[in-house]
Amino acid sequence: MQRPFRNSRPTHPSATRSALRRAFSLIELMVVILIITILMGLLLSGVMSARAAALNAAVVAEMKNFEKSIADFKLKYGSEPPSEIYLYEDDSGWSATTPDARRSRAIIRGIWPQFDFTKDRDINGNGQNSNVLHLTGAECLVFFLGGVNATDIVDKSGNTIGTAGNTINRWEPLGFSVDPANPFARGGSRVGPFQQFDNARLVNKDSTATPSTQDVEGMPEFLDSLPGQTKPYVYVSSYDGKGYRAADLSYGPGSTLTSVYLQSTGGQAFNSKSFQIISAGFDGEQGSGGPLDVGLPPARAVERDNITNFKGSRLE
Repeated sequence: MQRPFRNSRPTHPSATRSALRRAFSLIELMVVILIITILMGLLLSGVMSARAAALNAAVVAEMKNFEKSIADFKLKYGSEPPSEIYLYEDDSGWSATTPDARRSRAIIRGIWPQFDFTKDRDINGNGQNSNVLHLTGAECLVFFLGGVNATDIVDKSGNTIGTAGNTINRWEPLGFSVDPANPFARGGSRVGPFQQFDNARLVNKDSTATPSTQDVEGMPEFLDSLPGQTKPYVYVSSYDGKGYRAADLSYGPGSTLTSVYLQSTGGQAFNSKSFQIISAGFDGEQGSGGPLDVGLPPARAVERDNITNFKGSRLE
């Protein structure tokens, strides 16, 4: 008898097992890819955290250098650098009877008792000697630790090499002259600089982005080493424990700090006998300062990444 014709043959068991193996292989591959993706994400996060920690540590180390430099300045001159002062290039400014002039004369006499107030000087290196230079914390940090500057207008000896009165775009700290009557002179034997500044991070932030509107002072501030930083270090002196001054916090447009940092209990300032140095952190925002509680409130969240010399790390 003729067997009926079959349109299909039964699936061989080995073929079924092979298909299942192929299916399992695809699932296993997807699982492996998922695991690798998760591990790469964790690794990237770890690398970014380690990089951020290293960058923060570099700022803390630089603050330690500032502390040493300020100690060296005090050892040499008997006091820590002020964080606000008026410097008069025209000798007539020093004889003014205003509170600012009297206070500034007293600070200069305290540092250089033999200072000659009758000389005209080009302190900022712009080829002129007629400016009134109002230095606040960020500028004071550079000036008193770095000294007078050679610029792209005035060379190391004080000779005019550019166009007098033009905007200064380059600074080279030279320290101070050993002449006790004229420490702001260029050339000759020097004291300092007490701090070695990276010239690429010396900037004039008393201005907007338009060079023609830069302040006539032409005195630089110093940015920290964080990538893309726009705000310079803030330096505020307690004047050897006499007290912090709110006027010392401002350095021009963009300054937002209105108070040094205070301890949450008692309201006493951190480093009440010395000084505070503050970096604006990665976000370039300083915040307002003031009481530093265990956790900063949401309104002051921008301050959490600020780095300070009294904490030695981020405020968090």
